[in-house]
Amino acid sequence: MILTVDIGNSNICISLHEEDSAEPLFFDRLKTNKNRSEKQYLNDMLKILKARRVPVSSIDKTALSSVVASLTIVFAHVLSELTGKEPFIISYASRLPFESHVDVPSEVGNDLLSDITGALRKYEPPFIIFSLGTATVTIVVSEEPALKAVMIYPGVNTSLRTLSAKADALPDIDIDHPGQLMSRNTKDAMVSGIVYGTASMLDGMVDRITKETGKTYTVIATGGLAHVICPYCLHEVHIEETLLMEGLFEALKLNT
Repeated sequence: MILTVDIGNSNICISLHEEDSAEPLFFDRLKTNKNRSEKQYLNDMLKILKARRVPVSSIDKTALSSVVASLTIVFAHVLSELTGKEPFIISYASRLPFESHVDVPSEVGNDLLSDITGALRKYEPPFIIFSLGTATVTIVVSEEPALKAVMIYPGVNTSLRTLSAKADALPDIDIDHPGQLMSRNTKDAMVSGIVYGTASMLDGMVDRITKETGKTYTVIATGGLAHVICPYCLHEVHIEETLLMEGLFEALKLNT
């Protein structure tokens, strides 16, 4: 068995895979907390494996992606403690199935490297990936395949939390599927605005990238809110909840 872990700014995702399949057997999340100790995270991992009835002894390899530097070290130790082996940690220096044509490859997040690797096992490039997390990230991959560009802007929850914090009259709300576009009360207006507004922004990015490059792209979305936002896009969007974990699995295979 292969265990993959992705540490994001908001969530830590955990998946288990058969040795020969990138499709996860399960997909779980923990809240990212920089203040939790190595021992606490080890206990969290053991609880998840126990709940899923997965013996620790069945895990042969582990792979780690992280954009939280302080927790990279913590989880490297946690995974080593679990299996007795060092985890594979994806980075720009890893062997990957695409070239990087950006100015500073080392600045590209490890999560984005995994997303691209995961997308390439399912889709022919060129494609655009939208990663909807703490930040919303647009990734443009050309037909070579090569990473051509990245655009970063505030994520959906990040924008909503900031709005509620700065505007006294606007409450904290949970994001859900909106009703009608033109809303008649504050909560519905906020939900409609953030969902339809973000979907329109994604559509606009596809249109601008297409116009600038003269190419037609497959559009892919991943991240915790992709299933809420992307059904309201006008462009066809392929939603891949576990894209990153599948890519991390593939990167491990390429590097071991």
